Amino acid sequence: MALEGWEHDPLRARRQTQALAERQAQEVGQLKKLLTEADRRRTALREVRSEEERLVAEGQQAAELLAAAEHEADERAAELADAYLTYLSGLTELLVADPDDVVEGLRAWAAIGDGTNPAVAAINDAAMSAQAQLGRLSAGLAARQAEHSTRAGELEAEIERLRAGGHDAPPRPRTTESCVRDDRPGAPLWKVTDFVPHVPPEHRAGLEAALDAAGILDAWVTPDGKLVAGDVTVVSGLAPVPGPSCASVLTPAVDDRDPQARLLSRETVRGVLAAIGLGDGTGTGTTWVMPDGRWANGVLGGAWHKDSAEHIGEGARESARRAAIERLSGELSQQRNAIADVDEALAGLRVREERLAAEHRTVPPDTDVRDARTIAAARSCGRSGQGRWPGTGIQQA
Repeated sequence: MALEGWEHDPLRARRQTQALAERQAQEVGQLKKLLTEADRRRTALREVRSEEERLVAEGQQAAELLAAAEHEADERAAELADAYLTYLSGLTELLVADPDDVVEGLRAWAAIGDGTNPAVAAINDAAMSAQAQLGRLSAGLAARQAEHSTRAGELEAEIERLRAGGHDAPPRPRTTESCVRDDRPGAPLWKVTDFVPHVPPEHRAGLEAALDAAGILDAWVTPDGKLVAGDVTVVSGLAPVPGPSCASVLTPAVDDRDPQARLLSRETVRGVLAAIGLGDGTGTGTTWVMPDGRWANGVLGGAWHKDSAEHIGEGARESARRAAIERLSGELSQQRNAIADVDEALAGLRVREERLAAEHRTVPPDTDVRDARTIAAARSCGRSGQGRWPGTGIQQA
């Protein structure tokens, strides 16, 4: 139709034909572009679908890995809880207050596996408390051991002194300074007298007890015939009692080897004894003693008892020395037995301390739980970044 009348205008017909050809060429070019774009989009679609399949596969794999990691972490947590149950039930020194609470706290922590393990903290506290308790016991035993050792040393020295011939003197009057008698001529009454043979043992014990309680036994006999207690003259050998006196039951026994005592004559000692009454005071003066332990010294009086004489007479002193050695040896044996008992107790404490340290070292480690929870957390974070088209920020369908 467009070429209608071309036979009348050939030029016009050519122009129309050329225009038609150009339009056809344009349409063919556009068609080619459309076909090319269609091919490009089909290719892009295939790539998107391929990427989608890859992402889906990776997501599935990540989910599987995450599930496996979480399962592994749960298993490690359960194993750790079982290990703690076994560990806590086998402890003998490191004892926690409530094992069930410790395990419950452990389970809660193991669900996360991060931060401080509360079970370890509880066990550390229990270990410190147990160690402090053992330390207090050890210190107490060490103090007891020192006391027994000190006493044993004192007993050994005392026994050695007695075995070397030493003798325990009567207690010195409190009013007498220890140094007053060092260079003083004379001697204490007990040291320069002895019982006459006919005095029975029970009377010897009673007379010595009475003399001791009256403050006469250790009173000082001076060369001028006085019996002095401190600065007070108890009796004077120049004033014998009118009735029975201690001169009938005691006799002078001066040791000439003693440089102080040998200045006393036997007559001086006998005079002092004659000035001490023997009886109930009737006709015996104001200072007297009796074989049953009763005594009087001026306005003072009383009674005392002893099982045996210990100081008057060499025989009595020797018997007392041997008895003291036997008694002290028995006490020394007790002290040594006590030291051995303390040593055994200390050895037992050392065993307990070593056991405590070993129990503290064998706390079940929680490294596996921490590592497993770390891996699971890492896989969870990695999976949260998946499921988006690369470079688009668009969520995968």
